[in-house]
Amino acid sequence: MSSADQVANGFGLDAQRQAITAYATAQGWEIVGIEEDQGISGTYGVADTNRDGTPRRPGLVAVLDALETGQADALVVRALDRIGRAPAVCADVFSRIDRARATFASITEPALSSDLLRGLFAGMASDERRRILERTREGRLQKIAQGGPVGSVPFGYRLVGSRRAARVEIHEPEAVIVRRIHALRVSGHTMQAITAILNDEGIPAPRGGIWRQSTVGKIAINTAYSGTFHWGTVRRLPDGRLSDGAELVTLPGTIPAIVTGRLALT
Repeated sequence: MSSADQVANGFGLDAQRQAITAYATAQGWEIVGIEEDQGISGTYGVADTNRDGTPRRPGLVAVLDALETGQADALVVRALDRIGRAPAVCADVFSRIDRARATFASITEPALSSDLLRGLFAGMASDERRRILERTREGRLQKIAQGGPVGSVPFGYRLVGSRRAARVEIHEPEAVIVRRIHALRVSGHTMQAITAILNDEGIPAPRGGIWRQSTVGKIAINTAYSGTFHWGTVRRLPDGRLSDGAELVTLPGTIPAIVTGRLALT
């Protein structure tokens, strides 16, 4: 089984299947199925679901169901991080395996039959996940500092240059609209009033059609328009402060300002 949340960077799926097949053959075990959660983060567990109610990790759910219903007697993985990259996820899986009186085998970590070592390796898998996220963060910040785009480009800007050397520049036909929204907001207009004005004037919305209040609100508070690039999940509290855990990266000069002065955040 493979969570495969690092399909492009880790031990390939084909190689994992081969390793699991070879291990089971050596043990004299019959393989009743191989499940994969390709491209899904190992931080998700059995209880996590998508918006439509389906499991985030259907492969993991299917494996545990097979063990709990007696369709399988053992779970074989190449390494513990294929089960999960969070201690809570690993602990839950091991608890279910134990309740099903099933066998767990990690090809690269044979000592994991010990509960103590299971907990140790679960912590190590979580720590490795943290290091991967930190390296990703550092790489993105470096890219931002060099003027490269990270994520989608806000309305009012466009990408120019090659894919490897793309940069962000102001797209004046849209920037005019951004400045109008900003000016109306600073003058005291509500988001609802600004939305009505834009629609009455026949100004096209970012994706065509009419303006929505939510779209106007996003443009009105986006700090990118004043030259302050933010990266990460940024949520604001009612008093305008960033919520705990949000990350506001301020790198002057890496994105051109469309508006000047303080944004009206309230």
